[in-house]
Amino acid sequence: MKKLILITLYLFPFSFSSAQSTDIQHDYDFKVNNDYENYDNTIVDIADWMISTPIPEEEEQRKKYQTFLMNWAAGHPKVKIILNEWTNVSEIGDKNPVLMIIFIASWAKESVETGNYNDLSPLHIASIIAVTDFYLDNRDYLKKDRCIEKYIRLNKKGKLGSWIRKRIE
Repeated sequence: MKKLILITLYLFPFSFSSAQSTDIQHDYDFKVNNDYENYDNTIVDIADWMISTPIPEEEEQRKKYQTFLMNWAAGHPKVKIILNEWTNVSEIGDKNPVLMIIFIASWAKESVETGNYNDLSPLHIASIIAVTDFYLDNRDYLKKDRCIEKYIRLNKKGKLGSWIRKRIE
């Protein structure tokens, strides 16, 4: 939990961002569990938008979505984003902080869409694949990252899932 809070504070100032965007009410307020769950579908839309929108597009919208996502993820009663050191996930945002946001957005989306809040392997796999796809699509705007490139190689060989499961289970 401490690591998640630190990452949240670290990533908060960075900007991130297809054609359609989801409207977020400026007066959203997360006080009770149901407040978070009321925005589950919105989070799926935001994750899709953030993953599919190239980095240089709509920076202000990306900032707004990032803030909303981080507030939602930090307090959601069921969605708990685990940064697993066995898979080097904690390194994902070191060179390109936007990649950690993509990881969190994908984890949130996968949790909400599948109802899986506890089985870490599929959540890590889906999130890392989203990060690698985003990295490949936005390579011109990102620093080279050996960790992400390792995930890409493993995925191309069809070994990413087993590599993650082996480290988590």
